[in-house]
Amino acid sequence: MGNMNFSVKVIYIPLALISVAPSFFLMPQFRDVFPMLPVFQDTNEKRVHELGVLPRLLHTDIQSLVGNLYSMLESLNVKADIFSLGPTSHLIGEELERYSRNSKNGRGLTLILVDRTMDMAGALTSSCDSVMDRVVRVLPPLASGHSVDVQVDMSPLCTTRSLLNAERGAPSCVASGCLAHNDSTVAMHLLVTAKQKECLMELNRLLVEWGSRNGVRLDVGGRLTPQQLQKRVTQFRGTSRNVLQGGLLQQVLGVAQALSHSDAAKLQDQYGAEKLLLQNAVANGGSPVVQLLQSRGSMGLSLEDVIVLLTLLYSLLGEKALGNDVSLLKAEIVQAIYQAAEKNELPYFLQDLLGEDVHEGNAVLTAVEHMFEVLEGLGSTADTAKHRLLLDCSNPGTQPAVYKPLVQQLLHEILQDDPALPLEHHAGGLTDRIKAGFGFFRVAAKPHPRDNPVVILFVVGGVTASEAKLVSDLVA
Repeated sequence: MGNMNFSVKVIYIPLALISVAPSFFLMPQFRDVFPMLPVFQDTNEKRVHELGVLPRLLHTDIQSLVGNLYSMLESLNVKADIFSLGPTSHLIGEELERYSRNSKNGRGLTLILVDRTMDMAGALTSSCDSVMDRVVRVLPPLASGHSVDVQVDMSPLCTTRSLLNAERGAPSCVASGCLAHNDSTVAMHLLVTAKQKECLMELNRLLVEWGSRNGVRLDVGGRLTPQQLQKRVTQFRGTSRNVLQGGLLQQVLGVAQALSHSDAAKLQDQYGAEKLLLQNAVANGGSPVVQLLQSRGSMGLSLEDVIVLLTLLYSLLGEKALGNDVSLLKAEIVQAIYQAAEKNELPYFLQDLLGEDVHEGNAVLTAVEHMFEVLEGLGSTADTAKHRLLLDCSNPGTQPAVYKPLVQQLLHEILQDDPALPLEHHAGGLTDRIKAGFGFFRVAAKPHPRDNPVVILFVVGGVTASEAKLVSDLVA
């Protein structure tokens, strides 16, 4: 069959990163990698944290994540000093350190791995300090297979004939827009880091400049609102080249649609309920979640909204958040699930738990018990020795409790010269461990995240744009 003496060079460069904005990247293929919740064991039983004892799917996902992180470090030609906070981050850090042990790269980089479960409040809060978070929460996801982008309704940019056909019930052939565009990275940065008013003003400026370059003169009169911004985008209607090639139009239209949507106002209502719930729990030692469940209809809250609020409260205060109302709360949740099932309004996660067995046996009771087991696991992290207090209740009588994001606390401590960091440093190979052992006989400098010029904070389980904005504001 001819000469078989061939050689092949295989180059492995995983396409794992999505750069959302400067200093903010995501790895969406690992969206299902979520930290393990604490397992309640007997006090005399040693808790085991080993990669080999994990479920096979989670084990495989973590190995893949470690491989991608290692490839990223190799591509950057750096050797990482690895720190971790949380049991799953510890496993990832140990495995990544084993991979990197023989690395010959000279430049240093600090990689801090943090479990999402150490601060679930940051992911659950409705405050949405970043415009990006509001857009992602309000607009529908882009399509099956996507987890970070959203659909933007492009019909306002269609011709009159297309709009008339849509009104007559003709099938719509208008493809959805999205936010991610390589030709408009400045606008993407604004969505993540700018406040809402500043973001609207800058997007309007970019839109006017882009229109002038493409021969479209915009009417810029009137007060700048999301509705007004959307009207200015529609002035590009009929200029097909601009619509097809302009990522900025899709981004501005998506922001305008999200901020003018009724669900945007609902986020504000949820945030108000969140603050009220938290203050009552801190001041009274209990929680008005039962009353919130009973009056959720008049407050415009769904069963899913109330469960999210309950989860946020548990993650901050643990079992102290509910006082003696746990049994009553479980009964109210069971009743609310039956009511939601009759109206076909069950949250997706409950549909997965219950399937078609809503009215069969003790399926609902079992699902509620499972929910509270998960809540107890989240709440137990608030009592972990490594976990910083996420709630400032120093003056409960005069000042309301203030949520302090874990990301903010970590950055404050990293920027200090001699912080009492709760981070675990993953030492290198045998040589480094021997050096650490000699520290008993001489003064040994403790590794510090600031020892390297670049620090990567990687949240295992997902991060929000508001947290990325917080980091950007702190290091600016």
